[in-house]
Amino acid sequence: MALSSERDPFNIPVPIREMAVFRGLSGEALFSIVAAMRERVFGPGEAIVTEGSVGDHIYVVGTGAAEVLKGVGTDHATILAVLKPGDFFGEMGLIENDRRSATVQASAEETTIFSLGRSHLVRLAAEHPRQYHTIIGNIARELSRRLRSLDAAYAALRRERPALTPPPSGPGWEGVFIFDGLLPDAVRALAVAAIDFALQPGEVVFEEGAAGDSVWLVGEGSVEVVKSAGQPGETVMAILGQGCVFGEMCLVEGGARSATVRARERSLVHGLTLPMFEKFSAYWPAEHTRIILNIARELSRRLRSLDVSVVAAVKELEGQ
Repeated sequence: MALSSERDPFNIPVPIREMAVFRGLSGEALFSIVAAMRERVFGPGEAIVTEGSVGDHIYVVGTGAAEVLKGVGTDHATILAVLKPGDFFGEMGLIENDRRSATVQASAEETTIFSLGRSHLVRLAAEHPRQYHTIIGNIARELSRRLRSLDAAYAALRRERPALTPPPSGPGWEGVFIFDGLLPDAVRALAVAAIDFALQPGEVVFEEGAAGDSVWLVGEGSVEVVKSAGQPGETVMAILGQGCVFGEMCLVEGGARSATVRARERSLVHGLTLPMFEKFSAYWPAEHTRIILNIARELSRRLRSLDVSVVAAVKELEGQ
């Protein structure tokens, strides 16, 4: 489908400032993004992006609606989400340099989609680093919101079918993912600021529903992430070993903890508080942006893994 004709960059159906991915932007950076965006119109059932394709653009729904689906073209296509005007997608392939994890297709009579290429974001990072940080923060917050929602759905499925196994908590860790690509001096500054806690088996680090005010790293031993801890529907969502990070969603989203974390064995964990990260961002702004990007990439990886687990669980339950 051909691109639309030339238009006034600010005369678009959804005001740019209302698009979740661009909230908080202003000035020259905002204008450059609007000018660089491209517009296309899709009919019902028409694919906007396809699962497995290379991702190098981020997309925003202008008008209409779109569905996010796994397994299109098979007997078990599953709708993972319905997108409305202002919602964005495609960011997982963009920040991970990976292939699309799902198909997105228009579901309304006329759906307008705006796209922005990776090259423009790379240029924005160099010319307007603070504005780029805002975009990465917006993406990370949305990934965190989706992960919380999918975590809750998967916990419900596992309560219905306890034999379902949790998705893997991560690959073999060669380093701590939030520090990937940081300058050594910045990592040392964070290490010095960390507070160490020795845990006994069963001891709780934080509880589901508590305020999110710190990020944690497993130094020794292991912890488990639990939904509805101590209740009949208690569900272990993940087991985290040495080098794994938890609680990091508070850095991008704030709000209450989505699960309880407790020690499985004698363990040592290291805590980094939100006020410490605020001070860190003042001294190391570029490194702080890198941390948020690393978190967004990790949340994206978890979403991909949980997407697969949820689809498999739904298929198994439907086959009973």
